[in-house]
Amino acid sequence: MSRWEDGRFMKRSGNVGEFISAAPGTVRPRLRAVRAAIRSSAPRATESISYGMPFYSYKGEAGVEGRLCYFDFWDSVVRFYMRPGDLEPHAKLIARYRTTKSALRFPAGEPIPVVLIEHLVRDAVRRHGEAESGSVDGRGSSQPHRGLRKGRRTMQASKPNVLGDALPEVAAEVERTIRSVAPRAERVVKFGAPTFQGQGDIITIGVWTQFVAVGFWNGAKLAARHPMLEGTAASSRVARLRTVRAARSPAFKLLVREAVELEASDPEHPGAAGPRRTEGGISRRRGTARHSV
Repeated sequence: MSRWEDGRFMKRSGNVGEFISAAPGTVRPRLRAVRAAIRSSAPRATESISYGMPFYSYKGEAGVEGRLCYFDFWDSVVRFYMRPGDLEPHAKLIARYRTTKSALRFPAGEPIPVVLIEHLVRDAVRRHGEAESGSVDGRGSSQPHRGLRKGRRTMQASKPNVLGDALPEVAAEVERTIRSVAPRAERVVKFGAPTFQGQGDIITIGVWTQFVAVGFWNGAKLAARHPMLEGTAASSRVARLRTVRAARSPAFKLLVREAVELEASDPEHPGAAGPRRTEGGISRRRGTARHSV
């Protein structure tokens, strides 16, 4: 089903929530993923419907100069649009998705490349001149979240600077590995960083200058068996990945599997956040989480 099938879809969509709700069930989660990636990367952008599509402008500025991005879909294919000048610096990174100077196409049957969208939008915000803590620094460099935090505890990997073009793809591969090992873990965004949860936080991903930092909240209990884990915090550890191959490696998959199993069986897990709603087959009450691993 396309968004034009009944001839009335545009008229019924007064806001982005209605646009997504009126979409077919097969594409709805994909649209939500795109929307969440944009909103987490550009929290001050203004969201609206323009030409029947979800549209995001820089601080509400009108016209093409204020445009950050917009998206739509056809059947289960999601299409994402930005100004050519915002896409061109990332030409190699987006080559497999790019269809025109201003359009990317995310095929049906493939996960939405959330990390890539977040990277593109953050960089577009920088190009619009915004400078705000946690997304873009005042000197104009893309900046990820400053650590993997829990309360006052921080898993600090290194000082971030400018994202390397290859690193978002490494981060995307990390996410694919996590989803393949623990498909029922819930992905949320905390402190601007993708975080996978069961009964509490399990893994948080940050893109840094020279590597992707994969933070394991209960990593201290796994460190003896997994030499890729670094750090000296009481509970957490970080794995630094620099290549897609490392993100696909059997050693990393085993680490993710053991982290998920440990979190599900450990009521004292440091990332546990108490009772939450049940979703996707995971019991959200502390000590009763179930994962398909």
